Amino acid sequence: MNRLCVHSLIVSVALAWLICSTVDCGRAWNARSELKQQQERWRASGVTDYRYTIKWYIGGQAHDVGKPVVIEVRDGKRTSMTCAGCEIERPEIFDDLDTVEKLFERIEKGILSEPAEFRAKYDETLGYPVNYGKKQNGQGVMDDWEEFEVLNFERVK
Repeated sequence: MNRLCVHSLIVSVALAWLICSTVDCGRAWNARSELKQQQERWRASGVTDYRYTIKWYIGGQAHDVGKPVVIEVRDGKRTSMTCAGCEIERPEIFDDLDTVEKLFERIEKGILSEPAEFRAKYDETLGYPVNYGKKQNGQGVMDDWEEFEVLNFERVK
């Protein structure tokens, strides 16, 4: 092995150690890998017209949290949003949750935020997220957590 190869190897190991010292690399890598696999499964399904109910919870948020919000998507864009048996006071808080693609983006942001606790579960057939949760610091700070649950997913025609 020549000097250049040894030097490159040492630099690579040092860089990997530096990155992994700030992040639980194995957990973050696994979560991202799973996310990418499920995104590909979703894309391969070709579903663009669908409806789902989402219940979203976030610490420190008072309006509309936990309400069963029904979102309908046509050609990959939200066409309607209603609350099952209730009123939506602040519909704009669901703008980042109103398509499956945006749910994937939300999960990716959660992974990149280096949470103390993280979970994501995906539909086994189509790959869309069915459950997601993260807690930032593990100290129980009220507004440092988020989760959502996707219910009643169905294709629409």
